[in-house]
Amino acid sequence: MKKMIKASLLCAILLLVISSTGCTNDDGPVVYESAPDFSLIDTDGEKFSLGKYLGEVIILDLMATWCGPCVEEMDHLKRIHNDYKAEGVRIISIDVDNGEDRKKLNDFKLKHECDWQFAHNGGSVGNTYGADSIPMIYIIDREGSIAFKQIGLTDYSVIKKEVEKLL
Repeated sequence: MKKMIKASLLCAILLLVISSTGCTNDDGPVVYESAPDFSLIDTDGEKFSLGKYLGEVIILDLMATWCGPCVEEMDHLKRIHNDYKAEGVRIISIDVDNGEDRKKLNDFKLKHECDWQFAHNGGSVGNTYGADSIPMIYIIDREGSIAFKQIGLTDYSVIKKEVEKLL
C-alpha cells in the first residue's frame, strides 16, 4: 500500500512539473531545418507569408489566448520586440486554437499591449510545425532555417541569447 501511495505521489509531482513548463514538456532543439512557409491573414486583415520576411530573424510564437504560460511569455516577447525590432527581428504570434477567432485574438493583443503581428490560423500552422503543446517558440534565421525551438515558457534571457547568435 505504501508503494502505491509513493508511486501516486511521484506521478502527481511529475505531472505538476510538466504542466508548469507549458501544456506538455516534449522539447528538443531543431537546428537548421528549413522553416515551412505559410500564408495567413493577420489581425489587421493583411495577408502575409513567412517567406515575405526572408532576411529578417523571425520569432514564431505558437500560442492561444487562454494559455497561462503563453500569456506570461508575452512580457518576455515585448522586451525582445522593444530591444531588437530595429535590428531586423520580427515576432509573429499565431493562435493555434481552432475555437478562437480573429476578434478574440485582436482583443488579446490590445489587452496585453503587444505591438507585433498576430494571426489566427485554426491550427494549420501549428500542425505543420508540430505544435502539440504551447507555448512553442521557433527562431528562424535570415536564410529561413530553424535555428531554435522550445516548448513551454521561454524566458527573455534564453530568447535574447538565441537571437543574438543570429544577428
